[in-house]
Amino acid sequence: MQRHLVLSIVRVALDLKLFDILGGSSSPLHVDELSSKIGAEEKLLGIIKETGTNEFTSSTTSNNLLSPESQAGIYHNFDVLGPAYQALPDFLAAANYQSPTETHKAAFQKAWNTDLPLWTWFQSRPKETAQFNRFMLAQRSSTPNCFNFFPIEEECGNWPAEKPVFVDIGGASGQQCIEFRRRFPNIKGRVIFQDLPGEIEHAISQGLPEGVEAIVHDFYTPQIIKGAKIYYLRAILHDHADDKARLILKNIMQAMDSESLILLDEMVLPNEGVDWFATQTDLTMLAAFGSMERTEKQWGELLEGVGLRVRRVVTYTWAFRLSVIVAGL
Repeated sequence: MQRHLVLSIVRVALDLKLFDILGGSSSPLHVDELSSKIGAEEKLLGIIKETGTNEFTSSTTSNNLLSPESQAGIYHNFDVLGPAYQALPDFLAAANYQSPTETHKAAFQKAWNTDLPLWTWFQSRPKETAQFNRFMLAQRSSTPNCFNFFPIEEECGNWPAEKPVFVDIGGASGQQCIEFRRRFPNIKGRVIFQDLPGEIEHAISQGLPEGVEAIVHDFYTPQIIKGAKIYYLRAILHDHADDKARLILKNIMQAMDSESLILLDEMVLPNEGVDWFATQTDLTMLAAFGSMERTEKQWGELLEGVGLRVRRVVTYTWAFRLSVIVAGL
């Protein structure tokens, strides 16, 4: 009932650098010393571990919050998503408790009084964008890579060198393409990631390894790379209600040939008995995008509804049910 209060207090502690001070001390600090270091009244200090009367040290929780990635997650969830969560009850009431049918008309827009989709809104918010990217990078680095579980070499081993073999659509800084080249140096073919101009410019400025290409592309428009073996999308369609998800898929389909595959790296929830942690992500998608995390049945209906055939689903984590959905024409 009071998790929102805990998040608020952790947010205050981050602003005060409280966890950094405690984590950097080899011995417990008296509340007077803490108060003088951070400039806060003694009565406000409390999430940390008490070792004696008015004496505190860092706890396991506060030590975990020392990492910039954890701190970025707190700021993102409190500063950006927090207002959307607060707006969700009124948003759903105004919609007569019906699921949103238009992508990017969600509680987020109501909370921030904007017509902009979240990703467009981020473009004028560099601080919030940096926090989100750091948080996402940490999340992805702590979960297995789908390449561990999908037979890339079996599918792509004899691919012609002149044809595109792997196209990451909405690939941000190109990390999956870089990882593809690192893991599979003997697979021939072009390896390409696509995103909007800002992301591509940033990725190029950071330097790209040989054999990885960056191309500007908006996935709401027809796919410009024709006849690739794999068109890969990671956590793209869960940001979109079915209308826009169908558009994105159809834009890819017109570029595919009989050998092409679409790989969707997404959560695939069971049709019943969903883990509570996954349901939180589902509700976040509702508040931020007016979308959802889909069940296996919903994924099948979405893909088959545009004329794709689901070849197989490979699930590689069990709480979040991260999975690779393999689809072809």
